[in-house]
Amino acid sequence: MHVPIQHIVGTLALIGLMISVGISYNIFITNVETDIRQKQLEQISENVALNLVELMNLAKFAQYGSSGYMMKAFYLPYDLSGRAYAIQIVSDTRGWGYVHAFLATQPSVYADAQIPFNSGETQIKLYTATDPIQHVQIDSTKIACNGTAYGGNDILVWAQQAWVEPYQINIGIGWVEAT
Repeated sequence: MHVPIQHIVGTLALIGLMISVGISYNIFITNVETDIRQKQLEQISENVALNLVELMNLAKFAQYGSSGYMMKAFYLPYDLSGRAYAIQIVSDTRGWGYVHAFLATQPSVYADAQIPFNSGETQIKLYTATDPIQHVQIDSTKIACNGTAYGGNDILVWAQQAWVEPYQINIGIGWVEAT
């Protein structure tokens, strides 16, 4: 049986074409999935930032008379299409705060949302990811507070006002501790 060289070259070319189409498809799909996850992380970081500002403003205008904690629980998905993610409060060198959301397995996929606060005369203290964990009890809820949280529906933002000199509002994110 005699097979001409043209058939061998043609078959190899078709196999190579099929492999390159498969690789191109995988690259395209991976890029689309990364863009979708990044948009989801943007929504999550903006949601957390807005909840922080809302609670901070409530703490600023509430008159407890002494140090008091406020909290607001909200829902965040456990994962993004099977990928775990983390949320951190970060403070940059200028003192601005922002929420940094990223995939735990792929930190290069992230989104940031600035925390837009205008403190006026009240000082704002952000509990960032570098601060130690605080354990707080608000009513009957035990909370572990620092600047890092992971997806789930037991995420909350908290604020504490201290109306003694110097006037200060502490804000951060945390999670409900298991009892």
